[in-house]
Amino acid sequence: MIYKKADFINNPVINFTENLTTIENLSNYSPNIREGKNLIVVGVIKYNAELDIIEVKAKISGELLIEDSRTLKLFLYPIKLDWNDYYSFNFYQKTDINYLKEQNFDIIKYAWDEIIINIPINLSENSDTIISGDSSWQVLSEEDFESYLAKQEDSRWNKLQELWEQKIKEGK
Repeated sequence: MIYKKADFINNPVINFTENLTTIENLSNYSPNIREGKNLIVVGVIKYNAELDIIEVKAKISGELLIEDSRTLKLFLYPIKLDWNDYYSFNFYQKTDINYLKEQNFDIIKYAWDEIIINIPINLSENSDTIISGDSSWQVLSEEDFESYLAKQEDSRWNKLQELWEQKIKEGK
């Protein structure tokens, strides 16, 4: 549904439920998202005439068909997003208010923007799986890791030390 400013002036609180269809040219916006399945957005839009802004509070849920960044296979990725944003028909310097350049509010377009923004660029089906060769690994803080690296001897220094000692002995 597309709303114009006059729609919000006439009806400052709009409750909505929209089934999101896959937008045309989706691959231009997000190359790894192929399509949406059973995507629905439910929420409310409130217009503040004093500030000339609209506030969107909604929930987006469903599944996305996404190309795995490692294997290039397609997999279903469930999403459940909270969409809380402000939009204005006037340009504001404040960064938390989005400018409606087209002077209308297209729920489907802006819901897809919210989805695309919240999906990691290099998403993989097993991106949260830790693969370890054995069970001897441990989690280290950055300081502990730097300390560990500082204590490690570089075998190249040992070889250099041997060459230096040999050169000193030969020089005597």
